[in-house]
Amino acid sequence: MKLSNMKIGQQLGVGYGLLLCILAIVALLGIHGMRKSNEALHHVVDVNVAKINHLEEMASSVHVVSRVIRTIALLSDDSMKQEQHKKIDEARSHYNKAYSELEKMPMDDAGKSFMGKIKADQLAARTLNDKFIEMAKTDKDAAVKFLLKDVIPANTIWQDALHEFVILQEAKNTQDEVNAKEAYQASMTFMIIATISAIFIGIGIAWSSTRAITTPLKKAILVAQSVAEGDLTSKIEVHSQNEAGQLMLALQQMNDSLAHLVGQVRQGTETISTASSEIATGNMDLSSRTESQAGALQETASSMEELTTTVKQNADNARQANQLAIAASEVAIQGGVVVAQVVSTMGDINTSSKKIVDIISVIDGIAFQTNILALNAAVEAARAGEQGRGFAVVASEVRNLAQRSASAAKEIKLLIDDSVEKVGLGSRLVDEAGATMDKVVSSISNVTDIMGEITAASAEQTSGIEQINIAVTQMDEVTQQNAALVEQAAAAAGSLQDQAITLANLVQQFKIEHTAQVREKPRAQKQSGAIRKSTAMGIEKIQRVVDKTLPKPKFVAAIEGSWEEF
Repeated sequence: MKLSNMKIGQQLGVGYGLLLCILAIVALLGIHGMRKSNEALHHVVDVNVAKINHLEEMASSVHVVSRVIRTIALLSDDSMKQEQHKKIDEARSHYNKAYSELEKMPMDDAGKSFMGKIKADQLAARTLNDKFIEMAKTDKDAAVKFLLKDVIPANTIWQDALHEFVILQEAKNTQDEVNAKEAYQASMTFMIIATISAIFIGIGIAWSSTRAITTPLKKAILVAQSVAEGDLTSKIEVHSQNEAGQLMLALQQMNDSLAHLVGQVRQGTETISTASSEIATGNMDLSSRTESQAGALQETASSMEELTTTVKQNADNARQANQLAIAASEVAIQGGVVVAQVVSTMGDINTSSKKIVDIISVIDGIAFQTNILALNAAVEAARAGEQGRGFAVVASEVRNLAQRSASAAKEIKLLIDDSVEKVGLGSRLVDEAGATMDKVVSSISNVTDIMGEITAASAEQTSGIEQINIAVTQMDEVTQQNAALVEQAAAAAGSLQDQAITLANLVQQFKIEHTAQVREKPRAQKQSGAIRKSTAMGIEKIQRVVDKTLPKPKFVAAIEGSWEEF
């Protein structure tokens, strides 16, 4: 597979993939070198330095023991010797701890040999030190001689072994540092070389990729400039199958399509001009009819406004009559209540009159009995003669009073009876008046209900007339808008004709092959016939545009659904 036929993405992928592989190798080797350097430094810091620290601590402990033993040889106080013994035990504890840590660390053969020698020297020196301590308790002079002859030389040998091991570890530490620096320098040198190589390879890949992209783009720019200048006769050659080749092929197809399209436009411009002229003529006729319809709708709107005013006046009169009927009903109800109260009062008066009649009957009875008693008293006074003359005068006066009381009682009774009869007659008349008031109240209530229904019907009629008036007004507005749109469409058709002429002049500026134009002539004639057929549908299309542009009023649906019912 040729490199030029590879897609640009594949070329970039291969180039950058190779570059990334080189960078990955460089990074991995660099990481490996740094890991080696880190391990060497770790060995220097964590192993060699730690060994030296442990050996120095062991040497310090041996020095302390040697110094304390010499001090014991000079002391004679047992308590002070015990304190020195504690120092020896403490120094030996530090030594044992450091020795134990040192044994755990990795050792080479030389280190293991030194560890064996140090252990042997330790056993020999400690045995002699313990023997000196025991001798110092019993025979100080012999212990001092033993110290000078055997103990001090043994401790010196022990310290020398530790010192030699320290020197060995310091030399090893120095060598490890040198090795770490050499490994670091080698890794750094390799990374520099690999990085420079990757840079040169990346430059080569970038140059190759850029050339593979920019060369076809330059050719595409030349083709686009030719198209911009109106030259559609450019010859485009395709030499690859990648995106750049596909771009050139697409430009070739675009160039051919533009030439084909320009040929169609040249053939269709004249047809468009004829169709636009016919559309303008039809729009002018439609504009005239729409203006006539708008005038008729204006007259209808004026008549509907007058009808609305009349219906509103009727509704107001019905509303006032309804209010008067309601007020009359309330007055009639109040009159019925008053008549009922009068009937109740007349009944109370009738009852009281009957009670007065009963009382007068009692008074009449008392007067009658008083008269009888007066007669009896007169008879008794006549029998008494001269002695009962004064009593007879009193009895005569009493009888006169009784007769006068009886006479007055009879007159009062007659008057009361007459009043009772008149009160009864008045009660009957009041009852009849109450019944009549009930009928009046019922009749006024019926009148009120009827007036309420008339008022509601008038209100509904007013609302319906107002809706019709609004509908007619909006229809007038829509018709006027339609007239304006038709005029605009006529103007647009005229402008379209002018633009078609201008378009024809502009299309003539394009350079195309003669074969492309000749090939499109039959098709252009077919398109001209189709456009003439579509001219008759111009008004319908404009109406659809108006329907989409202008929202339908909300009341139109209600009017359309309830016109018959109204």
